[in-house]
Amino acid sequence: MLFFVIALSVWQIALACAFFILGSLWLWVLLRLRFTHWVVIGALASLLACLSALYHMPIALGMSDQAVRSPDWEGHFEYIRYMASHWSIPPLDGGWQFYQPPLYYLFTALLGRTGEFLHFDFLQTVRYFSVVSTLVFELYGLLIIRRAIRTPWIAILCSLTLLSWPLLLMLFGRISNEILLYPLWAVGYYYLLRWRQQRHSRDLGLAIGLCGVMMLVKTSALVLLGTVGAVILHDVITRRVSWHCCVHPVIGLAMILVLIAGMTNFGRTMYYNFNHQHGVSLIVGNLDMNPGLIAGGYALNTLRTFIAFDIGAMVRNPYLSFDPATGDKLFWNSYLKTALFGFFSWPNYALAAGLNVVLALLAAFTAIAAIVVGRANDESRFFIISIAVALGAQMFYRLITVNVLAHDARYTFPSVIAFVTLTGFLIERLRTLNQRVLAAAGCALLLAFCSIEFMFMVAHGN
Repeated sequence: MLFFVIALSVWQIALACAFFILGSLWLWVLLRLRFTHWVVIGALASLLACLSALYHMPIALGMSDQAVRSPDWEGHFEYIRYMASHWSIPPLDGGWQFYQPPLYYLFTALLGRTGEFLHFDFLQTVRYFSVVSTLVFELYGLLIIRRAIRTPWIAILCSLTLLSWPLLLMLFGRISNEILLYPLWAVGYYYLLRWRQQRHSRDLGLAIGLCGVMMLVKTSALVLLGTVGAVILHDVITRRVSWHCCVHPVIGLAMILVLIAGMTNFGRTMYYNFNHQHGVSLIVGNLDMNPGLIAGGYALNTLRTFIAFDIGAMVRNPYLSFDPATGDKLFWNSYLKTALFGFFSWPNYALAAGLNVVLALLAAFTAIAAIVVGRANDESRFFIISIAVALGAQMFYRLITVNVLAHDARYTFPSVIAFVTLTGFLIERLRTLNQRVLAAAGCALLLAFCSIEFMFMVAHGN
């Protein structure tokens, strides 16, 4: 641990410790008391607003280069500007990101124009929306943790881990349609979990309806839709619920919304291909615009690239480098790196290497703990299914789209909520099964990961 601390200045270490202690005390008080649903939302929103002001607002308001935090931000911003000027969907081949569904760009164009009317800068207004969206994502992530984990101090560890996840440093200032996708995804997870716990058809309808809205934002909505389907199928097969509970007007309307949104999303590309006799991909519409995206031998799919893992390469090269010699052609290496840092790198290699190692160990612990807990508790299966669908979708994407983009975990990033919650939940279950040594190991890993995360955030969040 001293190896990582040396890389920080004294004031950064002091600030990280103070933030960790205050945040822990605040969350402990919150989780010990019995608040109503809306009081919890208000309290968590206040905490997240304070975190944003202290650590992320400088990034969101332009004190760092937005290109560093947001891949292809120029293409996304060009789409927003087009919508703000023409108030119509642009031609699919007219720009780098013009193949994307229009909802995020229409909404941010409206916000940008409103901001200009109120004498705010257009770009800054769009980035304010990024801050709000990321806060909603974190808020519902914390609500999921609170709903699933009953032991206060374990919930605190999981909450702090989620709040300080390194990739959130980028999300707070990002210009991309994923900014709207992620909070909708988190809300969908929340209502799907609530449906599984309470079996209210309205909650399932909301989860499915959110999938429809997400289809108008980004095609990655298929991952959440697949999660919903997998959870329902599992519960029906295991006779935890009957098909009759899925027959409800709200669920029917939600499925119609998904159908219309899916037809709108894929129909636009199919219509373009029909009229132009051109095979634009339904998944990555700009793939043929830049031959450099094709990764050649770097992304060739073999059995080894999907099952092998090189922990040494994770330490030597903690950030994604697109160099086959670094081990990044391996699925797990590239996925874990991008889950933490995206495509980007920061000066502090020591902290990044530490996060990579602890995350790999934490993933291994979670897999072992899930096997040990086994059938002892059914609640963990929701999170296992969510993670399995996300990983399966990421692998399938790499199989059908052999390019450098297929290595980026940002397409399934919201599954981080499921991973963090599952880890905490399994620790809690291990304690009840008297597997205290294994539970203590998980706590130690979670605490180490959380601590390095905070040091990384303080070092690079300002």
